[in-house]
Amino acid sequence: MGIPPAPRECRRLSELDIDATGIVHVTAKDLGTGKEQSIKITATQKLSDEEIMKMKKEAEAHAERQERKEDAESNKPGRWPSV
Repeated sequence: MGIPPAPRECRRLSELDIDATGIVHVTAKDLGTGKEQSIKITATQKLSDEEIMKMKKEAEAHAERQERKEDAESNKPGRWPSV
């Protein structure tokens, strides 16, 4: 079985890598259980370098927004800080 669903507060380590051929490798690890899953995503059409860079920048921006949102939520009154 894979990584089980968990509350939003639980941290998971994820890695995203796009190789030179445009293949996307995604790995997720549940830090609580140590379980790890990977997936390889291939496309039937090759993306241009510009499209790859655009997608990578969008993913990084989304990750930064999500991290700021999670930090703001963890600093709300009445919440215990995560360890």
